Amino acid sequence: MVEETFPVQGMTCGGCANGVQRSLTKLEGVKSVEVSLADASARVAYDPGAVSPEQMQQAVENAGFRFGKSEGEESDKSERSGGCC
Repeated sequence: MVEETFPVQGMTCGGCANGVQRSLTKLEGVKSVEVSLADASARVAYDPGAVSPEQMQQAVENAGFRFGKSEGEESDKSERSGGCC
C-alpha cells in the first residue's frame, strides 16, 4: 500500500471535494481518500499494483477537476473549469 498526496485544482466548495473523493474511492485498488479543499489536495492510500496515478488522474479529470499538476505548471487550456459549482 502506498500513500501519496496529489494536488487537485478546480475545487471551489465542499461539494467539489466530495466529488473528487467519490471519483477516487470508486476505483479498484484505492483504499482511502482524504480531500482537503483548503490545501487543494487529495491524500490517497492505494495499491500501485491495482491502480496507477494516471488512472486516478483520469477519474478526477472526468469529474471536472485537475489532478496531479504541481504549482507553477502551465494549465491545459482545454480543461473544464470547476466541477459542481
